[in-house]
Amino acid sequence: FERALDEVGAGPDEALFVGDRLDTDVLGASRAGMTTVQALWFRADDVRVDAEPDFQAFTQMDVLNVVDRHEVPVREADQWKGSGETGRFPQLPGYRA
Repeated sequence: FERALDEVGAGPDEALFVGDRLDTDVLGASRAGMTTVQALWFRADDVRVDAEPDFQAFTQMDVLNVVDRHEVPVREADQWKGSGETGRFPQLPGYRA
């Protein structure tokens, strides 16, 4: 998880991790400090672990709704922009809010 953040140059407070498994995806991303979304359109994962997703998504559109509403810290002027202390995730290619 930390390597992925390093690769894209983002901090955990700027990332939203989507995965279907509680024991690997959600738990690992949560421990790395990321906001987590459990994807439920593949399967419902009822494994008992010490991890709860921040959000649950039943469709891919649910994930886009989380992205649209999730606020992240604003970066420098050449990066993501917003007003005040927080901004929105950058637009996904092909996605219109």
